[in-house]
Amino acid sequence: NIANVDFSKMGATVKNVDFKAMGDNIANVDFSKMGTNVANVDFSKMGATVKNVDFKAMGDNIANVDFSKMGTNVANVDFSKMGTNVANVDFSKMGANIKNVDFSKIGANVVNVDFTKVDAGKINWTKVDLANVNWGQVDFTDMAKSPAQYKAIDWGKVDFTDMAKSPAQYKAIDWGKVDWNEMNLNVKAVLDSIDWNQVTVSELDKQDIVLIAQVTGHSVAELAAGVL
Repeated sequence: NIANVDFSKMGATVKNVDFKAMGDNIANVDFSKMGTNVANVDFSKMGATVKNVDFKAMGDNIANVDFSKMGTNVANVDFSKMGTNVANVDFSKMGANIKNVDFSKIGANVVNVDFTKVDAGKINWTKVDLANVNWGQVDFTDMAKSPAQYKAIDWGKVDFTDMAKSPAQYKAIDWGKVDWNEMNLNVKAVLDSIDWNQVTVSELDKQDIVLIAQVTGHSVAELAAGVL
């Protein structure tokens, strides 16, 4: 019967609702009726029951959800239920707790994630569907703060063609931190998709330059000159 409660009439007092006590029945709460008032909901009090929240029903108002209140509980959010509405999630509000987001639940729908609001240096890239990421939005400046992030990425799944739309992205990549041997970059198709004119080749180790030159069929001199 909780489905019949009109939470939109509660105003700011909705922050006092004990949603955790609802258990699985929280799935019957019609969050679409809350409108922007969803900003007053204290999701930190929900505990694991937050996994049953129908975020998709919130529509554009999901942008008003204060994910900063969730803390580590954001790990219990089932992003797979959001559908394309994940595009309206403001990941920047999560702060350091974005590392607890299970991106594997987003799956291919990660194509709808606004990565301009995501701290690339804090998310768990091993759980991200890399092939569907909008790489033109990823801030590699943030990622460079953590060398481990570079190792966590299978660069063979990165869409360099998409990234090339934003020259600043190429400039922000610390190419010296890329492990060319372990990141499946020995695939010629991947190497050929890189715009070497935008790569700071001087950041690469000499052995990496030799490896890339061998795979692409160009000379070390050509690669160093950025003429691939």
